Amino acid sequence: MSHFNGNIHFIVYFTHTNNLTTEYFMKGKSADYLVNRLKWFYKGIITTNKWGIKADYLLSVFVREINPNDFPNLSKRDFAIINENKSYSLSDFQDDDLTF
Repeated sequence: MSHFNGNIHFIVYFTHTNNLTTEYFMKGKSADYLVNRLKWFYKGIITTNKWGIKADYLLSVFVREINPNDFPNLSKRDFAIINENKSYSLSDFQDDDLTF
């Protein structure tokens, strides 16, 4: 499989509670790593260098590894990377230490 800059490329399908499925092009170290990060931020907010998604209304997430050479209309800049510093899990919103 051919990779840009050592990253593995994926199409990630998010199915929302209204049964609408959207696809996003993403890249990461491995499928396991990407799935782990998506699980961590599930029921929270997933933020990338390209977009953000409120993940609490998702029914399912499907990750498919692709060969970027099969998509000549895409460049390496079309693939998003999860920004862990700007993504939040449900537990981040349930912190007992928060005061207002």
